[in-house]
Amino acid sequence: MIFRKKRKVLRKRTRFSLNSKKVIILLSVVLLIFFGFIFLKVTKISRIEVVANNAPCIDTKYIRGSSLILGKNTFKLKEDEVISELRKKYFCIKDIRLKKDSLSSIKLEIFGRNPALILNLIPEEKLDLEVVQATASALIKQQPNFDVIDSSISGQLIVDKDGFVYDKDKVVDSPLTIYGFFGSVDIGKSIDKRVVENTLEVSNKLKEWNIESDKFKIVLEKYLLLKVLLPESEDSRRVQIVFNLKEDILRQLASLQLILQKTRIDLKKVESVDLRFEKPVVIYSNQKNGKG
Repeated sequence: MIFRKKRKVLRKRTRFSLNSKKVIILLSVVLLIFFGFIFLKVTKISRIEVVANNAPCIDTKYIRGSSLILGKNTFKLKEDEVISELRKKYFCIKDIRLKKDSLSSIKLEIFGRNPALILNLIPEEKLDLEVVQATASALIKQQPNFDVIDSSISGQLIVDKDGFVYDKDKVVDSPLTIYGFFGSVDIGKSIDKRVVENTLEVSNKLKEWNIESDKFKIVLEKYLLLKVLLPESEDSRRVQIVFNLKEDILRQLASLQLILQKTRIDLKKVESVDLRFEKPVVIYSNQKNGKG
């Protein structure tokens, strides 16, 4: 009898224990769901602050409401994907810094590109293609076309120091304007970085030497044709110079400096200097007139 009573008590305790465990498990699940919901809500991005530095092309209102960021979980946000997509949409963006201000707030600091060159597009000229690829001896007989007709300009591209074209037909402050034919280049594409860097190097050196230059014309996407006025020139006669922008530009500039120094000493008048060759081709006035 006593044994039966003990068994009944034990069964009741076991049932109570099982029921208690079920209640605890149920409460744990409910609490887990509740706090999970709260966590998801507080980590859901609801605010985007956009700070633009020299990036006039971006639409801050669009970015603040962008589905790329807004409503996403802070911890699951794919930063590289966001940056890549914004760069594809806005070519003027150079760099983006993404900072998580809080669990539901993101700060985007956007840095724009700076113009290094303004590229005025001109038609491809067959004369230039034939002459520029000619031999040194041929250049003595015939010079490439150094002139640019303004009415031939078909568009204007804005290029940064890396050669990336990020805008077009806009008024911007740029240190240099160049003219050339660059195939199918357009916004979102690039020209050779060396062409940009070396063109700027030539421009800076000419300014340093007080040499006045006309329009910077580039043919075959690598040859720079210039007409310059030397500081000691007694008339308005221009000297024609050809650079290869895809070769060592410092060597070419050093050669040009030596040539100009020598002409001052020898009292010679230079007609043209072709720096594309290892040994530059220099044509003097007396040579052109058949007296050399």
